[in-house]
Amino acid sequence: MLEEYLSTQNIATTILINSLKKNQLNHAYLIESNDNPNAIKIALAFAKAILCENHYVNKANCQNCVQCTQIDNNSFSELKIIEPDGLWIKKGQLENLQKEFSKTAVQSSKRVYIINQAERLNVEAANSMLKFLEEPEENIIAILITSNIYQMMETIMSRCQIIPLNKETLLGDNNFLDKVRFYFNVDTDDDILLEKTKQYLKFINAMQNKKEETIILTNKILGDYVKTKEECLFLFDFMIFFYKDCLNYLLNRKLEIFDKKEIEQLVQNNNIIELTKKIKIVLDLKKRIFSNANINLLLDKLVISLTR
Repeated sequence: MLEEYLSTQNIATTILINSLKKNQLNHAYLIESNDNPNAIKIALAFAKAILCENHYVNKANCQNCVQCTQIDNNSFSELKIIEPDGLWIKKGQLENLQKEFSKTAVQSSKRVYIINQAERLNVEAANSMLKFLEEPEENIIAILITSNIYQMMETIMSRCQIIPLNKETLLGDNNFLDKVRFYFNVDTDDDILLEKTKQYLKFINAMQNKKEETIILTNKILGDYVKTKEECLFLFDFMIFFYKDCLNYLLNRKLEIFDKKEIEQLVQNNNIIELTKKIKIVLDLKKRIFSNANINLLLDKLVISLTR
């Protein structure tokens, strides 16, 4: 429930709890996750508090009421969660949601829908979402979650109450694969995931040491591990976190994912400005993944830009 997050997300949870206590719920909220892996859990906790007949924000008080138990079991008909279908959230998913919510509610006087990774609404879905927000129905509440608020349509943002979260690091000294799963939300066998991340690190080091020659080696290093747009997205996010940990090392901050031994060679040859440029290059090219860019051409562009 929401009170669980008061210690780490005091401002965000206080805003949400007060809106419940004062019966001043907005028709739409946009949670800016700031890469916080608990964003979806916080959204679900808020949805529980809305749908719970007593609006409890404390689990001890609630004592597993029917609504909250059904939400935990993913069987509560008045709560819908939408995730990207592949790379995008599509118009058909929004149309199905609208169709479901046009029917009479049977389990609650209120309805909630959560859209996770809302920055991945394609153009048609975003326009459909906008219409849904422009003509809000009574007792229907939207909770959108985004890791990149700058990719959201301004017209959608303007119709939502924005709730920014603090960034959290929750893993401490857990092993590398646990951290990778935690930060990148990948569901892959240990052996495959370990081999994939080894090749990603090999690719990063090749660009540092072999420079432009890496173009020739790209297929040999990544050919079996970056075949789809989802895998390409994983690679780009992996690289961004790698360069961020290099920055953390230079700034004497705690490393988030990688060990010192994995980054010390690269940090010896890059300063803070150069690492910041690398992150920006990868972020800019990452956007092209969502524009149906050819993966091989995108990887070539990545190598050229990072080794220039």
